[in-house]
Order: sequence, then structure tokens, then C-alpha cells
Amino acid sequence: MQLLLDHPCADPAAMMEHAANLGITALMLAAQKGHVDAMRLLLDHPCADPTAMMTTAATDGSTAVTLNALYGHADAMRLMLDHPSADASAMMMLSNVFGSTALMFAAEHGHVDAMRLLLDHPSADPVAMMAHASGGGATALMFAAQEGQVDAMRLLLDHPSANASAMMMHEDGTGWTALMVMETLMAGPRSGALFDDDQPDDVRDECIRLLLEFGARGFDFNRPCVMRIVRELAALARVPQLLNEAVVGVAVAQQQRLPRH
Repeated sequence: MQLLLDHPCADPAAMMEHAANLGITALMLAAQKGHVDAMRLLLDHPCADPTAMMTTAATDGSTAVTLNALYGHADAMRLMLDHPSADASAMMMLSNVFGSTALMFAAEHGHVDAMRLLLDHPSADPVAMMAHASGGGATALMFAAQEGQVDAMRLLLDHPSANASAMMMHEDGTGWTALMVMETLMAGPRSGALFDDDQPDDVRDECIRLLLEFGARGFDFNRPCVMRIVRELAALARVPQLLNEAVVGVAVAQQQRLPRH
């Protein structure tokens, strides 16, 4: 790459700005692969316009930062966010044509190191990042929930800046919450369901357990898996107030299932 950019016949500025099909640039390709040295060479070249390069978007709205997040390349992302020419705050809030941000991509794929970098960066506004909704109204928590990314969900709900209750009650454009996403993972596709039932049972159980611990209400206690998890949590004396309510819900559900004479 150095040879190409510094060749006497080269126009390095034009080469770095050139966008191939779908608007992909050299920096985006390096970001997608996590090639930190190549990215540094491009951004620090004397003929480079690093600010423009880092904010240039492909035809689908993807940027180098969102591609870093999508593929979990935290070191490459740090290089750009900490670059002297970076407007890190603005870069972290850039979204693609569907309104999806870097945090959403990282959450969806369970890249917790990239998520932590984004949320805890000195220029970050973690409250705004976690509250941001895509074009369909989904948040980073919902992106993580739909893929059963338990560690990503826990990182979001446990973050010092998180309003866990508001995040769990947030509704997307069709009125779905993160809790309803979990119900879909448990129940399988329904009419009009947004997400497929393709998560292993242990992943679903862990997601249910997590939301119960953080205080999500509204589970269908007639589901055996929910009843089992509630009992497990009760045995561990976790979050007593919520579990008292949950145990009552289980008891009511069991009572409703008794034969009537």
C-alpha cells in the first residue's frame, strides 16, 4: 500500500477518496478487516483528509466505524475515535440508511469489547446512544435481544448511564418491547413476528433470566421454562421483590391450570 501511495505516478488523494461499487473506500475495506496498520497509513498520509475519510458513507450508509463495530474490531475503532482529526461524538452516532448505529451493530453481534469502547469513550453520550432507535424503532438492547446476545444485553442494562426500566419498556414502531422479543424466542414465530425462533434453549433461558433479574414484567407464567427459571432464581434469593411477584404469578398460573369441578 505504501508503494502504491508514494509512487511518482500516483495521485494518493484520489486513490484514497475513490469509492468502488456500493461506495466502498479503501479505509472501509481496511476497517472491515480490522487492519489497524493499513488504516493508520491511510489516515496519517500527508495527502489524506482523515476527517472526510472517517465520515464518508457507502451507499447503504455504512462508515468505517460502523464496519468496525459490525465485525468487532475494537482496536481499529479506537484508532479512529482517538484520531486527532476525529469528531468522535458525531462518528459514534452516525447511522446507515436503516438508522442503525455502531452500538447497534456491536450489540447485535455480541461484540462487547467494541460496545464498551463506544459507551465509555470520553466523547461518548451513552444515554443518547442507548436510547437511539433505528428506522424501525429498535434500540441497541432490542438488537442484542433478537440475537440472544446475553453479554451484550447485560452490558447495556448494567451500564452506569443506563435507565434499564425505560430501555426494557421502549417500544419499536410496531409496539414491540425487548421483553416481547424474548417471548418470541420462547414461543416461535407468530403472525407478524419480527424475529425468528432460531436460538438454542439455553440462550433463551439466559435471556429470560437476565430480564427477570432486571425487573421486566409481563412474561407468560404458563410457560414451563419461565416457571422453572423463576424457581431457580427464587432458590438463589435473587432480587426478592421481583421474585415474590414472579412466584405469585407462577402460583396463579398453576391455579388456573388445575382441573375445575
